[in-house]
Amino acid sequence: MNKILKLYRIWFAKTRLSILRLWGVDYVRAADGPRMVANWDDATFWFCAASMYDQYYKKFLKSLKAPFVFIDVGANQGFFSFLAAKNSYARELHCFEPIPATYELLDQNAKLNGCINAQLHNLAIAEKTGASSIFVQPGHSGAASMRDSSLPPTSHSINIETVDYSFLSGLVRSVGLPIHIKIDVEGFELEVMNQLVKTDWFSRVESIFYEVDELWVSPVEIELLLRDWGFTDFIKSGLNHNHYDVHAMRGSLDKR
Repeated sequence: MNKILKLYRIWFAKTRLSILRLWGVDYVRAADGPRMVANWDDATFWFCAASMYDQYYKKFLKSLKAPFVFIDVGANQGFFSFLAAKNSYARELHCFEPIPATYELLDQNAKLNGCINAQLHNLAIAEKTGASSIFVQPGHSGAASMRDSSLPPTSHSINIETVDYSFLSGLVRSVGLPIHIKIDVEGFELEVMNQLVKTDWFSRVESIFYEVDELWVSPVEIELLLRDWGFTDFIKSGLNHNHYDVHAMRGSLDKR
């Protein structure tokens, strides 16, 4: 029954969006989510606006009942960033999106949702600070990846800027607050985490929500890294064979 209700909800949301597209609206409100500038030709926009992602992390962000810092690595157009911002306990918000065109939409959506204090970074996190490149796929902004393997033939590379842990260490201004991180970087998750663990605030990170595609990354390698840093609980969601999300938490945060 839950699966049928989920399919109906997605069908209803997509039908609504199709009607709004015919009307030529400039922005839409995502189902149970933030406002988003209309970007009809992008698959990721439809995933967000129709709320096609698994509901688990949305519920988690709403459930936080104490002040926190949120860092979104691979923010895309800001769907999860601005969901976090809707929680009145969000005190500091950092969004990393390296693709210039997608970053512009992120900036517009931040203003559209009244998140004028969100810190937006047109940057990727990598081993070195400086110029680099990323592969993008037309019509699917969420498929951009700094990996150069197993990408569709339609993809091409563009130049971006990257930063390492030295930039990140000076990022968080709030003293003492717990930090929650979301990472969606299409197979570059381990490289990002290797920089995060070097920051001077990583001991305050209570949870990391990250994507796993087993064709690109080893979930065991990521889990071992995080267990070394005190993460004990690993919850899978959005299961789709070898592609899913993992929520890593210190202690029993999911039981609080």
